[in-house]
Amino acid sequence: MMQYGDRTKIPQLKKLWKACFADEDAYIHDFFEAMYENEHVLLEEEKGC
Repeated sequence: MMQYGDRTKIPQLKKLWKACFADEDAYIHDFFEAMYENEHVLLEEEKGC
């Protein structure tokens, strides 16, 4: 299922980012604080993941 971003998904998105790129938590946090906007994010979920 495709949907626009949802701030409640940020913890899951940060976890995925960390698994894929191994960036430091502070960098990931700062990125989401500065750049994340629901209308610029598309999420695809399957079985809640």
